[in-house]
Amino acid sequence: MNRKITRRAALGTIGGIAGIVPGFLGDSQYVIEDVQVDQPQGPISLEVTTLEPNIEYDSAGEIEFSVTNESDEPIELKNHGITPFGVLEMAPSQQEMGILLYTPDYENSDHIDISPNSRSLSSPVLTETIEPDETISTVYELEGSRMDGGGRFNVFAPEWLLAYRDPESGTDIEAAELVTLKIETQGLFSL
Repeated sequence: MNRKITRRAALGTIGGIAGIVPGFLGDSQYVIEDVQVDQPQGPISLEVTTLEPNIEYDSAGEIEFSVTNESDEPIELKNHGITPFGVLEMAPSQQEMGILLYTPDYENSDHIDISPNSRSLSSPVLTETIEPDETISTVYELEGSRMDGGGRFNVFAPEWLLAYRDPESGTDIEAAELVTLKIETQGLFSL
């Protein structure tokens, strides 16, 4: 038997197996296992709900951030880029470059420019009034193609995750680290 033909056949077989292994393993790469929320002090509450826990290479997991005004007076929310939560990222610590949490709201804002490798915000602080007992929500996506492993991640924004003007004191309250995500790696090769 010709060694050249045997080598080509072996390489073709390996290439074919490599092509079917991802499909065999399934599409799911990561799963949002747990969300922990430290409540901000004052008249607002924060809720983070996992809408789609599975994070795949070609499709995103979804997390909904909601803020509720629990006071009897309107409250002015503040942030950069979009309101009420701004441009969100996640990383094991804020010292590292974060993984962008994407929302279509970025595309509707004149105050933010997002690309796969950069983010830029214009300087004005945006405000939005939230009425008593009103809830405002934003859905963010976590794209599997941006993931590089599971673990615990702090969610943060360049300035603050959530900021508001306290109606009683008139002072601005800024809350930075309130949300932690636990994301597990899934699949045959995850140990």
